Parts: sequence; structure tokens; C-alpha cells
Amino acid sequence: MTNEIKPFPAFWLFILAIFLSQFLSVQFNSEVRYDLRGIPLLIGGLYLGNPYAYLLYMGMLIIRAIHGVDLGFLISAGVYGVQFILMSILVRRFEQATINMKMVFSLSLSIITSLFFVVVMFLLNLSMSIFDWSVYIFLFALGSVMVTVAIETWKNHLRIRVQMLKSEKMEAVSQLAASISHEVRNPLTTVKGFLQLLNDSDLDPKSKEFITISIDEVNRANNIIHDYLSFAKPSIDKIETIDVEAELIKAVNITRPLALMNVIECDISLKPSINIRGDIHQFHQCLVNLMKNSIEAMPQGGCLSVVSSLQDDKVLICISDTGVGMTEEQVMKLGEPYYSTKGPKGTGLGLMVSFAIIRAMKGTVKVESEVGKGSTFILSFPLNHKT
Repeated sequence: MTNEIKPFPAFWLFILAIFLSQFLSVQFNSEVRYDLRGIPLLIGGLYLGNPYAYLLYMGMLIIRAIHGVDLGFLISAGVYGVQFILMSILVRRFEQATINMKMVFSLSLSIITSLFFVVVMFLLNLSMSIFDWSVYIFLFALGSVMVTVAIETWKNHLRIRVQMLKSEKMEAVSQLAASISHEVRNPLTTVKGFLQLLNDSDLDPKSKEFITISIDEVNRANNIIHDYLSFAKPSIDKIETIDVEAELIKAVNITRPLALMNVIECDISLKPSINIRGDIHQFHQCLVNLMKNSIEAMPQGGCLSVVSSLQDDKVLICISDTGVGMTEEQVMKLGEPYYSTKGPKGTGLGLMVSFAIIRAMKGTVKVESEVGKGSTFILSFPLNHKT
């Protein structure tokens, strides 16, 4: 199921469509009434998946039973039951299909359902003209395709709108970072220089302690500015071959003390001898940021899982936790400026920089999460064939 469709409200919209189709049906003759309830039943099942597809089917039967549990009810139960079975088998493929393939899926299933209806009616000697059956099959198929196109157009519009809002936020942060970073860094460098001079002079231990704390804070400010610059202008300064296994082990070893403090086990499964191209230091920074986020998402303990694998010409790195998880809305906002699931304690800079590094290395990141069950960050990079 896609992130753009909210299953619960969508379910009731499809139920309403089934209800209206049933009660606005057309009487062809004394034996047959024609309606288009199969369209919301089919499209709703494909887009919502189980258990909503099953609930739609049961809802359709309840609505049909209002007219009486007669031969028509049994025909509807059988024909749409076959549609439900086919739909349940194909729903996973439908979710991953392109828009054109989704149209093919809905068209094919609507034609199969309507043809099965025709066969059943013929076997029961319930007469209708060839023209009537042709209209039924044509409208069922056309309606299914039109609703599919309408839903996909709406989803695409929402997707573009979200991307535009994200781009505007990113551009604002990029311009802000680029415009003020140098002006802020220069005085910080001067302050740090004078503090170091004072620290080298003959001062009492307490003053030296305060100066050391001040230098640490200046360094921290410099690191924050560096993060902003990395986000504003993500670029790979030095291209080199990166041993993925070695860098993952280093990142795990760095974050392991933090994991032990939070009673978190580390489960590692790495594929050896796979390499990618990029800046080894930025790649290391990205891995540490993601692992720290996963550890911080498990305040009550849990398991941090790090897995690397090959899929075609892609190197996949999966960093998973068994923590608090995130809602779909939270997942969609990850990497946005100033957004953090940690509340006031987080700035969102770590993920912003990590995502920027991944993009600069021609990689992609996918986030899968469920509230109360944890999250998985799936990184994908082009495989470096030259070892």
C-alpha cells in the first residue's frame, strides 16, 4: 500500500461507492439488474490490500443482502468471490507495478470478472442480449481503468507537491548555510586562536579548564557549520575505492560502546570483498550517524542489525533497529531541515548530511518503519567492479 493513501478513510469511501452503485442499479429485465459495484470492490481491494479487500467483499455482500438473499445474492457472492481470490494473489505485484501496468491489472481483472459473470448468467439461462452484455463488459473495464488513472494522477500530484515543498525548504537552508557559514567561521577561528594562546600562557588551573571548555564549544560550533556546508554543497572531495565490509566494522566498533550503555546487542552479517566509490571519510560519517540514530531509537534496549549484500550491480547496506519506530508521516519528513524525531534534543542535521552524502555518492536510501517494531535504513550504491 502506498504512503499517499490512508486505508481507513479510503475503505469507507469505497464502501460508500459500493452502496451507491447497488442502490442506483439499472433494471434490464425481470431477472437482471445492472450495477458497477465491481469497480470500487476491485480498485479498493487492489489499492488497500488485505484485510481491507476482504472487508470490502463482506461489506458488498451485506449491502446486497438488503435486497434479499436470493439467486442474485448467490451469483454476486460467487463471481466477486473469484474476483477477490484473483485480486489477493496479484495485490503485491500491483503495489510494485508502474502506472501503465496498474492499468493493465485493473483492465484484465475487470474483463475476467465480467466474462465470468456472463458465463454464469448463460449457464443459469438468465437471458440478456449480446448488446447488453457488451455494454456491461465495456463499462466495467472502462470504469476500472478510469478510476485507476484518477487515483494515480492524484497520487502523482501529491508526490510532486511534497517534493516541491521539500525542495523549497532545502533551497532555503542551502542558501542560508552558504551565505553565513564563512562570516561565522572567520570570527570563530579568531576566537579559537586567541583562546589557544591564552591556554598556553601561565594561568591558574581553573582558568585553563574554562578555556579548554570554550575551545571545545568553538570546535562544536565549527562542526555544526561544517554539517550545514556539507548539506548545502554535498560533494565528494576525494574519490577512492571503499571496502564496505571494513568501513561497516569500523562504524560498528565506534558505536558499540554507546550500544552497550543502552543494553543493545549488535548483530552483523557482512558480505566480504565488495567495494564502492566515494569519499571514505564522508561515507564513514554517514554510517556512524545512521547507527547512532538507530541506537538512540532503542532507549529500552534492543538489537542493532547491520547487513551488507549484493543485488545485481548494487551494494545494499541495511541498518535496522528494534526501537520505537516511526509513522508514515515521520518517515516522509526524514532528512528535511530542522526535522527530528528526537524532539527538542535533535536538530535533524545528522540525517540531512547523511542523505546528502548518499546522494553525492550516486546512492539512494529507503526507510521502512513501523511504530513499536523498529526501523530499517536501506542504502544502495553502485558496485565498483574494479577491485
